[in-house]
Formats: sequence, C-alpha cells, structure tokens
Amino acid sequence: MEAGPCLMQTLKSGGVSTDSFDLLLISHLHGDHFGGLPFLILDYMWETRRKKALTIAGPAKLEERTWTLMRTMFPHFELDKIKSKLKFGGGKSIVFSGDSGWNDELVKFSDGADLFLCECTYFESAHLDFHLNYPLLAANRDKFKVRRMVLTHLGREVLSREDEIALEMGYDGMKITI
Repeated sequence: MEAGPCLMQTLKSGGVSTDSFDLLLISHLHGDHFGGLPFLILDYMWETRRKKALTIAGPAKLEERTWTLMRTMFPHFELDKIKSKLKFGGGKSIVFSGDSGWNDELVKFSDGADLFLCECTYFESAHLDFHLNYPLLAANRDKFKVRRMVLTHLGREVLSREDEIALEMGYDGMKITI
C-alpha cells in the first residue's frame, strides 16, 4: 500500500522482493503517496522480471499521472515494453479515506467496501481537523459497514500509543488478501 519516494529503499531494507506482491494500492495522488512508482517501474524494466502483471489500484487518473511522472523523470526511456507488466484498476471494492478530516460522507462513501483503508494520523490532536484521529474513529467504528478496516497514514502520536489501539493498523510491507 502506497508508493512514496522511499518505496524501493523500504522494500529492500525489509527484504521484500518487488515481485512478491500482485496488488499495490495508492490512496491519493500526492507525491508522498505515489512518487516512488517510477523507481518501481525502473526495477521492473532493469532488475526484476515480473512473471505476472502487477495491479496498481487507486484514484481516478492514477495511470495517466503515473506515466506523466515517469516520462518527466526519465524522458529517454522506452516505456511500451513495461506497460504490459502493469495493470491499473482492480476487481474488489477498496475505499481510501485519503488525507481527510471527519465528515459523515466518509461513512456513506465506504459503505459495503471489502476493504476500507482509513488514515489515522493523530491520537491526541483532535483540534487538527484536516486528518482523522484515533478516538474519533474508535467512537464511530460501528457506523462503518465495511468487511475490513485498516488504519493507515499512522502518525507519531498513534505509533507511540500502539498498545492503546484496538483497531487493525497497517504497517510497511503488510500483505492484505481481499
């Protein structure tokens, strides 16, 4: 999940092979969430030969923005050969909250999802309404009618109080079967 600029470093330092996963989820099109895709694509072009296509799922225009970023960063590379090893889209219902403060539309938007990836940046900083916080999510968990909810975009406050978190938390290298 997510492909920030440090994606390759994180995978390699964690001993995770780039061909060990078949689905990569991108929550939104900020550079810190998808800016590492060009380096993953380079790996598939020059280092790791995928046997099966990688599905990259995320928001509208993800494919267009990915190839634009790739061409901007590496304008002289021939990309047609690698495109067959990447598939944009998916078949299950996966909902991302993205960077979001609380709003009731989030409950409605996620209704019935197979997987709800919900950002949870803060624990104590409830006054910062541009990200979600754990006490608010925990108090409203029953409103979310989703098959599985995983907290993501975990901030320092949440990580330092991990033993108080009752909801499932995502982590680097996590593999989720849907």
